[in-house]
Parts: sequence; structure tokens; C-alpha cells
Amino acid sequence: MDKAMSQTYPPTSAPTSCSKPESPQEDIRLIGRALDIVGDAWTLLIVREALAGTTRFGQFQRHLGLGPNILAARLRALIEHGVLTTQASCQRADWSDYVLTEKGARLQTVLAALREWGGDHCVAAGDHGAPMREAQ
Repeated sequence: MDKAMSQTYPPTSAPTSCSKPESPQEDIRLIGRALDIVGDAWTLLIVREALAGTTRFGQFQRHLGLGPNILAARLRALIEHGVLTTQASCQRADWSDYVLTEKGARLQTVLAALREWGGDHCVAAGDHGAPMREAQ
């Protein structure tokens, strides 16, 4: 491991319950399980939209440009994994809103870290990438 890597990993300023896995295999298992839930191409972007206040299917679809079949499958999976829940909409009785659970809201730090890393390492100078709606 190079010197720069050893100075930054694992983070020492904010210890968490997963900072010291029991073994490398445990670390791999935990990361793998998390990626099984949120590691596909659209899931974290859906969570990001929910963090920004998006609650309706049509809003998610407009903001992300995602096809209805893919969006429905991702929302269903997020509900099954306890990241999102549905609740009755205050706009219409026959509508449901998608709302983050506490488990889902805790992904905010993951998204912030990915955004920072992406800004540092994945964007060429002057390239701002695809436009994304700013979190409110």
C-alpha cells in the first residue's frame, strides 16, 4: 500500500461501527451486501432525489430521465430492502409517496463522499458532467 493510501484509509477522524472489521472476509461481505442493495446504476441517484425532496413516481422519472419499468423495479427493491417506504399522499387519496426510511437517510453520507470523490477524480477540468438537480 502506498504512503498516501495508508494515511487516509481507514478514516480515523470519524470512526464508525464498520471501521474495524473482524477480518478482511467480513469487510468484503459487508461491502458486498451493501452493494447488493445500492450498487446498481440508478439506485443511489434515486436515493439522492429522495434526499432532495422528490416523493412522486413522475418526479423521479422527470428528474432522472429513467424509463418507468426500470424506475418501478428500483423503487420496489428499495422498499423491499427498507431504504424507502410508501405513505399516503396528502395531494390525492389514491396516490402514494415514496419516503426515505432512517436506513435510507443514512445513505446521505455515502452520496456526499461519492460526490466529493467524483469531483476530485472523475471530472476533467471545465467539464461539469451531466446536469443534475441540486439538493434543496
